[in-house]
Amino acid sequence: MGTRIEINKLVKVFGQGQAAARAVDGIDLTIEPGELFFLLGPSGCGKTTLLRMIAGFIDPTEGRIAFDGKNVTHAPPNKRNTGMVFQSYALWPHMTVAQNVAFGLNVRKIAGEKRDKMVRQALAAVQMDKYAERRPTQLSGGQQQRVALARAMVINPDVLLLDEPLSNLDAKLRNDLRHEIRRICKASGNTTVYVTHDQKEALSMADRIALLRDGKIVQLGSPRELYRSPKSRFVAEFLGETNLIKAERAATTTLRVEAGAFEATRLRDQDQSESKQILVSVRPEATSLTPVGEPGSLQGALLETTYLGETAQHLVELQGCPPIKIAEMNPFGSSSRIHPEPGDLVGVRFDPGEVVPVEAD
Repeated sequence: MGTRIEINKLVKVFGQGQAAARAVDGIDLTIEPGELFFLLGPSGCGKTTLLRMIAGFIDPTEGRIAFDGKNVTHAPPNKRNTGMVFQSYALWPHMTVAQNVAFGLNVRKIAGEKRDKMVRQALAAVQMDKYAERRPTQLSGGQQQRVALARAMVINPDVLLLDEPLSNLDAKLRNDLRHEIRRICKASGNTTVYVTHDQKEALSMADRIALLRDGKIVQLGSPRELYRSPKSRFVAEFLGETNLIKAERAATTTLRVEAGAFEATRLRDQDQSESKQILVSVRPEATSLTPVGEPGSLQGALLETTYLGETAQHLVELQGCPPIKIAEMNPFGSSSRIHPEPGDLVGVRFDPGEVVPVEAD
């Protein structure tokens, strides 16, 4: 179940001459059947253009798109059997929920009891069957989003496409609906391509993520791979917070900054002949406060602490480094090792296995 999508050397150029802009620049990508695949990146990176080329709304300048080996590069949208959920939902206000969901079936000349059964099943899948006779204006934003999803899925599409479907909702509702959308998409077995600029959305929902920048894929992998093993400064900074530290290689797995030396076990995989100056990424949650002088720690001064309930964010000044961000779980609880005040000297320890060498971009 699900459709394999193959994209080869895909290019889209808007404009001509000096005004020409390459929105998508030579992308090669395979999306596996039944996969929930995310296109992630900042505004203007080409993710929506790529999604619309998969849908057939935009014609590529160069390259090839295939569904299960069938070339659909220049096929119109109605010949691709894709379902699309737009950012604005695009529901017709004069129609009921059931009529909105039935629209695609009417276009395909599916009528009568068969159509009504398919509509009921689609609404039940998104838990909106009891709202079938309401108008979209009588629904909340989250409910409208579910109706738009049901309308896209009712036609049993080969590929389901979602263009930032949660961006118009408030933060709490977005969080609540992430799990629900993933459940619906995985239960359907459809191959799903989902566009977002929200890294939390992608990390919490995706099977795999392609992170785009300037029309190119800069890194491809599972959420865990991209977050824990970023290849470049851009990836490390885009996917959450990180500490970026320029250090000198002192030994096979030892790095040195002005404040002292620390271990980085992932350096074993690097060629020793590479430059001794290395840029590394360390996530705040892989960094901890320790008592001053503890083995393996660097001494610094606490600049500030922001208490957030379940966590606290510390900012520490280390000689020769930008301010170091530290995330502490259950701060000030019985498990906390120290309770420093701003201005106090503290130790800072990096988890050796979480110090990741990255390209400077």
